[in-house]
Amino acid sequence: MFYKKYFLFDEEVEIMLPSILTAATTPFPLQYYWTSQDEKITVYITRGGSMDATEEFDTRLNEYYKRFGRDFSRFVCNHIAKRKINGRSYGEMRYTSYMMGYPFFTIFLLGTYKARELLILIQHVGNEFEEDLHIFENVLDSVKIARNC
Repeated sequence: MFYKKYFLFDEEVEIMLPSILTAATTPFPLQYYWTSQDEKITVYITRGGSMDATEEFDTRLNEYYKRFGRDFSRFVCNHIAKRKINGRSYGEMRYTSYMMGYPFFTIFLLGTYKARELLILIQHVGNEFEEDLHIFENVLDSVKIARNC
């Protein structure tokens, strides 16, 4: 499988995505979105609200966890951990949920970029997400952020 490198947010954030994903349009500024042709895999990258300190990760991740647990039917958190990207800590939550009658597997990554939230969301629709886990790991391992951000 081939990967393509993308530069986001004035070329200060770099990510590599598999060739099975193509860029899609989004009406929101500062948001990037890719999807597979069958729309089973999607990747969203966006900047959220202000977050000045890295120490806020635990609080923010906990807020998201509670919100997801409340807002998504049959929410099951599979994994919560910290991930290092260019020496920075990111909160990572992996969960499955059932909406509209079929399961979603989601990796939610929360970090900071220029004192704002940087959110990376990878979703897989359906039960076969295990076969694509290595792709999701490659995507997350590819993220690089310019040192001055």
